[in-house]
Amino acid sequence: MTPLRQRVLITAAIASLATIAPAGAAAAAPAAADRSKINITSLGFAADTVDATGGPASVELKWAVADADTTATTIRGSVELRLFNGTTAVGPVKGYTWALQPDGIAEVFADDWWSATAQQSSYTLNFVVPQYGPAEQVTWRVTRFTATDDRGNSKSLDKGALSRFDSSVAATELVDTAVPELETFARGFQSEFFQGTAPVTLKYQLSILEQAGFWKGKLKLAGPGGARVTTAFELVKVNPYTWMCGDSQNYDNQWVQCDLSVTLPVMAPAGVWRVAGVELTDTTGRTGDHTVAVSNNVRTTRNAPLSASGFALSATEVDNWRQEATVRVSMRPAGAQGAITSVRLTSSCWQRDTVPQVAVDGTVSVEMVVPTFLSRCDITGIALDDASGDLALYGTSYGNAGLGLVVTRKPDTVPPVVLSSALPKSTWTQAELETAWGIGINVVVDTSSPAPVTQFSTTVFNAEGHSVGGGSGGIQEGADGALNISAHVGVLPVGQYTIGFTLTDAAGNYVQLGYPNRDNPPGGPLILTVVA
Repeated sequence: MTPLRQRVLITAAIASLATIAPAGAAAAAPAAADRSKINITSLGFAADTVDATGGPASVELKWAVADADTTATTIRGSVELRLFNGTTAVGPVKGYTWALQPDGIAEVFADDWWSATAQQSSYTLNFVVPQYGPAEQVTWRVTRFTATDDRGNSKSLDKGALSRFDSSVAATELVDTAVPELETFARGFQSEFFQGTAPVTLKYQLSILEQAGFWKGKLKLAGPGGARVTTAFELVKVNPYTWMCGDSQNYDNQWVQCDLSVTLPVMAPAGVWRVAGVELTDTTGRTGDHTVAVSNNVRTTRNAPLSASGFALSATEVDNWRQEATVRVSMRPAGAQGAITSVRLTSSCWQRDTVPQVAVDGTVSVEMVVPTFLSRCDITGIALDDASGDLALYGTSYGNAGLGLVVTRKPDTVPPVVLSSALPKSTWTQAELETAWGIGINVVVDTSSPAPVTQFSTTVFNAEGHSVGGGSGGIQEGADGALNISAHVGVLPVGQYTIGFTLTDAAGNYVQLGYPNRDNPPGGPLILTVVA
């Protein structure tokens, strides 16, 4: 046997044989001519058989392409292979792309690509036969081959055309006896959805283990009244190195992550939807069914019989510069079966308790806390529960219309007001400066300003007004307005120096004192005296 078993497609003119037609019979129509200038001159595996029982085994698939179009400069195409158990195709198609020269996309490029031309080129695919299959003796077969050049010429070989080539290889594989394992399963973070005039999309995450390689699956949901929704998913190869399963990127097919979106039809009944089963199929065609925990259930509602209206805030602007503020969120429920047992808010702020207060007029409210570190709180969701287990959902967090409930911080345009400043130690020797961590400055500010001081900077100036040191950083204002800021210098010449400072509050307002051509702090300039 030669290293490459192949049948060469010979394109030669063959004289037609005349036949005698019965009188009056119409002449047979000639076969449609193949006008493509591309010709696949050879295609075949480098071996008749391959043994993969010891692990995945490689076998070369080679082909050669001739292009009679002398103006063509590039040529590319694809080749697809399929596993067969007898005459039955099993598992997914394995597809590969090829091109004349490396281009970052194709998986195979021409042998001797630096000298090959579009008119004459050959290719070698190092095909890896998997270790596991549906039977001990199987066949891997080329099921489709395409080629196209940059002049619009193309060629496609289907099953019939491929039968003229040695386009299959017999393989010995280990028989796969295990079904894919569902390692983990979880729904998305959200478990409650408003079901209005738009479809509801649910999120699920799966982790799958399979020695033979994962292929595809089905996620089955069961809803109220016997309703069923089934979503099919598949591991799809998107480039030579990456597969996608739903929205998850994977780098092999044996440990697979799948982020799936399942859409409930608009007319699907509202209520609890559970995962009725997860069906997983591997590349050998073996399928397994799996069940998951009830914690993965989700619930939808059309806000009936329970509903609410008149959503309002006790305040839309708060002063939370120095301490947290509270706001009451109120609404008027309708159709409740018994008492409203909880009102749950979705917001960047938080609530102390979900049990609502009930007013005489029937409105209910809960308290929301606006912390000092937030300047704005948007309420994006409100969920109401009654004593009978009815549910109503409002806001964009649940897929309903926006509520328009926003709390903002009261604006502050007042800069910090300095009441006093002093140097605890105003005279330093040069030796003291050399070893000191810094020069301390005591400042007291007016705490009636809405925003507290959070930043400072200092600058030490010599007699000529040039900077010879300073410091900056964050600072926390004391309850009495006291601030301890500092400046840092090296060894300074003997003399007198002045210190200026800037204080900035949480609103971005600032005051500057003691700088050249600026106001002095209360009590006069801060003078630092350096002695020998």
